Amino acid sequence: MRIHTYPTLKLEMVLYLCIKSLSCDTFKNGRSSDVNGEKESLKLLLDEMYAGLKEYFEALGWGVVTVHDAGLKAAKDRDIVEYAKKNGLLLITQDQKPADLAGLIGVKYVLISNALVTKIADAKIREKYPDLFKADHSQT
Repeated sequence: MRIHTYPTLKLEMVLYLCIKSLSCDTFKNGRSSDVNGEKESLKLLLDEMYAGLKEYFEALGWGVVTVHDAGLKAAKDRDIVEYAKKNGLLLITQDQKPADLAGLIGVKYVLISNALVTKIADAKIREKYPDLFKADHSQT
């Protein structure tokens, strides 16, 4: 039985890959677009755990506000969701409660679960280091 150790992946990069691969139409189609000569855009509100992804999203063309930018650091979930609603922002969160609240009051949101992050990280590890999986890869 062989136990493999994997190179450490930077959490922000894993989350970036996770979000980039989402199939949510609202999320994928929310980028700025030119409609009748005017810019129409959906901006993102990154919850605290994703504030470090701001530059990555901006590099992909998204308008981004973090809870820190909005003065909502350590704010209640309801306040964050209300801010997203008031400002027409799509909330990106890891926490179920703000996602549930957003769904209840009609705020667009994307919930990035730990399971989703794990699946994407696993796929990237297997893609980058396929030789690690040629031999028996069982762990006990």
